[in-house]
Amino acid sequence: MNAKIDTKLRQLDTELEQLLKTLINYPHEKLAQQPGPGRWSVYEVMQHLMLAEKGGHNYLSKKTLSMKLPPKLGLGSWFRRTLTKTYLNTSIKFKAPAGAAEAAFKPIASFAQISGEWQQNRSNMRMLLESLPPGWEKVQAYKHPVGGRMGLLGMLDFWEAHFRRHKKQIERTLAELGSK
Repeated sequence: MNAKIDTKLRQLDTELEQLLKTLINYPHEKLAQQPGPGRWSVYEVMQHLMLAEKGGHNYLSKKTLSMKLPPKLGLGSWFRRTLTKTYLNTSIKFKAPAGAAEAAFKPIASFAQISGEWQQNRSNMRMLLESLPPGWEKVQAYKHPVGGRMGLLGMLDFWEAHFRRHKKQIERTLAELGSK
């Protein structure tokens, strides 16, 4: 695996671990509680993030089954990567893609269930990235639902900005719901 990709994935794993260490201290009921009508609970935000990452994993898995390498990265890929990161750093709300929205959410039995599933998804992605032959870090291997095709670093940059945006949402939700 490319060193930049490995570093970015390790950073993402560290941020996820920090979030999970914080959330484990909250009761299940608090994490499952919506702060208001039409607003997501902490569990729903977690599912959204996890499903978005899983969608990237599934797309990349599908692409690797083909014997043909995707097109090389270029200026357009860089622009899409930059634009995607930029819009996630704004306060503008966007409708979540169907595969990572309420219709795809399932009931959460426990914090251990969702955190374990998310960690397993990350582990599966690491294994996939480690198994890629040389050259995959230089192609448009990922397709963001809005941002379009970009490289593996673009995918991980999206995950990072997406995670940080929704981590703030989780923090706001917990603050609104009150103390543990």
